[in-house]
Amino acid sequence: MPRLKALLHVSTIYANCVHKSIEERVYPPALDGEQLIQITQNLPAGALERITPDLLGDYPNTYTLTKQVGEGVVLAESTGMPVAIFRPAIVVSTYREPIPAWINNMYGPTGVTAAAGVGLLRTLHCDARVNANIVPVDMCVNSLIVSAWEVAARFQPAGPLELPVYNYGSTSAQPITWGDFRTASRTFGMQYPTIKCAWYYSFHMYKHYALYYLASLLFHVIPALIVDVLLLCVGKAPRLLKAYKKIHKFTAVMSYFATQEWSIESTAIEKQQLAMSPQDRRLFFCDLKLLDWPEFFQSYCKGIRLYLLQDPLETLPAAQAHLDRLYYAHQVLKGVALWALIWIVWRLLPF
Repeated sequence: MPRLKALLHVSTIYANCVHKSIEERVYPPALDGEQLIQITQNLPAGALERITPDLLGDYPNTYTLTKQVGEGVVLAESTGMPVAIFRPAIVVSTYREPIPAWINNMYGPTGVTAAAGVGLLRTLHCDARVNANIVPVDMCVNSLIVSAWEVAARFQPAGPLELPVYNYGSTSAQPITWGDFRTASRTFGMQYPTIKCAWYYSFHMYKHYALYYLASLLFHVIPALIVDVLLLCVGKAPRLLKAYKKIHKFTAVMSYFATQEWSIESTAIEKQQLAMSPQDRRLFFCDLKLLDWPEFFQSYCKGIRLYLLQDPLETLPAAQAHLDRLYYAHQVLKGVALWALIWIVWRLLPF
C-alpha cells in the first residue's frame, strides 16, 4: 500500500489484563493468530464452546483474549508500514461532541447506571476503592485521530521497526474510583429520574464475593421469585427471574474489571499532548487532565435517560412524583422487613 499514511488498530487497555502493569508495548501473543482462526473456522460450535475455557487460560473472556491475539497479528504483519496500536480504556458516552452525553448501548458502566437508575440493579461485586478507568467516547476518538496524525508524521520507511502503542485511560490523568462513580451517578441520576422506574434507587457495592452473593439473593433473586409467583397467580408469564439471570451474567463480566487495579503506562499520550498546537488541542479535545467529572456525570445521567431509556425531558415532573411515591413504598417495605426479622428472631430465640 504505497499511499498508506497511517493505520491504527483499535485494541483495548485490558487486552493484556493478565499483567498487573500494562506498558505501551506489544506483549507476546497468548495464542498464535492463524491457529486461532483455524480452530474457530473448523470446529463445530459445541466443540468450540467446550474448549473455550482452555483457550482462555487466565483471560476473563473471549473479547480480551482475541484483542490480545489481534495485537500480535498486527505486529507480525506491520513491517515497513505506518501502523500503531491504540488502546482505549472503558469507553462511555460523549463528553461534548457531537452532542453531550450521547450513548447508544448498555455496555459496561452505562448498563450498571441505567439498571440501578430504574431500580432493578441493587448490588454489584465491585471494590469501591478501585479506579474506574473510563473515558468519554468523543475524547477517545479525538485522541485516535491525533495518534494517526502522529504516526503519519513520524513514520520513516527505512527507520528501525518500533510499533507505537497508545494507552488511553483516565487512571493516571484524571482518576476516579468506582465509589466516586456510584456517588456521582446517584447524585445526578436523582436530578433526572425516569418515568420508567420500577423501584426506588437502592444500589450498593460489595468487595467480597460472599457478601455480594448474599445481597444478590436477598435483593434480586428472592424479590424476583415473589413477583414471578404473583404474576403466575394472576395468569401472566413470569419474567423477573429471567431478567435477573441476564443481569447477573452481564455484571459477572464487569466484576473482573471492577475488583482489580492495574498500573497503566500512558507516556505516549502525554507526549502527544505536548506535541499538539493550542489550536489543535481545542479542535481535537482529548486531554483527560481537563475533563470535569461533575460536568460529565450531569450530562451522562441525562443522556442515559434521553437516548437509552427513550424518556423525554417533558416527563420529568411526572417522573419525580413517581420517584417520590417509590421512596415511601421503599421505606414501608424496609420497615415491614425489619419487623418480620425481629419477629422471627423473637420466635426462634429462647427467652
